[in-house]
Amino acid sequence: MTYKVIVRDPKFGTEEYIDDLRKDKAIAEASKQAGDKNKQVYVSFTKADGSTGYLNREGPTDKCPGEPW
Repeated sequence: MTYKVIVRDPKFGTEEYIDDLRKDKAIAEASKQAGDKNKQVYVSFTKADGSTGYLNREGPTDKCPGEPW
């Protein structure tokens, strides 16, 4: 599986993607980015079969887009 951290900044209407991460690196990056309370941070994943989902602190979900980190 590959993971992506999505960082949304509602104030400026921007979205940044940090791609091709392993799970541990994605969690570390999401935790770091979530330190800025003005941003909304999500972690998405893509499985080898092409299916996708989101990783919440409680685990994976197929709800879109899951809960902010």
